[in-house]
Amino acid sequence: MTREATVRGRAASSRSNSEDLGEDDPLHEDSPARSNSPQSLVSLKHFVLSVSVERLSLLVMLLLLQSLSSVILNRFEGLLHSHVEVMLFLTMLVGAGGNAGNQSAVRVIRDLAGVPKGIALPRRVVREFLLQEALVGLVMSVLLGIVGFLRVVLFLGMSSFDSAFLLASVIAVSLILIVIHATVIGCSLPLILQKFGLDPAHAGPAVQVVMDILGVFITCTVASVMLPENSPSP
Repeated sequence: MTREATVRGRAASSRSNSEDLGEDDPLHEDSPARSNSPQSLVSLKHFVLSVSVERLSLLVMLLLLQSLSSVILNRFEGLLHSHVEVMLFLTMLVGAGGNAGNQSAVRVIRDLAGVPKGIALPRRVVREFLLQEALVGLVMSVLLGIVGFLRVVLFLGMSSFDSAFLLASVIAVSLILIVIHATVIGCSLPLILQKFGLDPAHAGPAVQVVMDILGVFITCTVASVMLPENSPSP
C-alpha cells in the first residue's frame, strides 16, 4: 500500500466516524451548536475563548522567537554597514523561504487531514514525504537561484560589473540554501506537531517565523564568507 493510500485510508475512516456521530456532531446541521439556543451561545463563547487562547499563546511565542532576527543582524552589523545592498534583498530572500516552506507545509497538512492527533505516521511514509520535498526543494532552489542572480545583475545598476556579479552570487547562493532548508522544514514541522498531538495547521505560521530567522542567518553568513567586510560596495 502506498503512502497516499495509507493517509487517505485514515482520512476515510475519520470521516466515517464523523458521520456516525449524527446530530451529536457539533458541525451537524441539526446540532444544538448550530442553533440559536442558549446552549449554542455557551458553546460559541467556549469555542471563541479556547481557540483565542490557543492561537494567542502560539503567536506570542513566535513573536518572541522572531526577535532573534535582530540579534543576528546586530552580530553582522559591520558587514551590513559595508555592504548595504545585501539588506535590499533580505526581505526577498526570507520571503522566498517562507513561501517555499508554506507550500511544503500545506501539502503535508492536506495529506494529514483526518489522521487523529498524536498518531505518528509510519517511518516509511515520513521518509517519502521528506525525500520528495527535499528533491522538489533542490529543483526549485536552483531555478530560483538563477532568477535571483539575474535579478541582481540586470536591475541593481551597480557601477562595477564585478561588484554586481559578486553580490548576485551571494544572493543566489543564499537563495538556494534558504529554499532547500525551507522545503524540508516546511515538510517536517507538521509531522512533528502531528506526532506530539498538536494541530499540524500551526506549522504554517511557525514555518514563516523559523525561515525569517534562518533566512537572515544564512544570508549574513554567506555574505560574510563571500564579501570583503571592510570594502564597501560601490
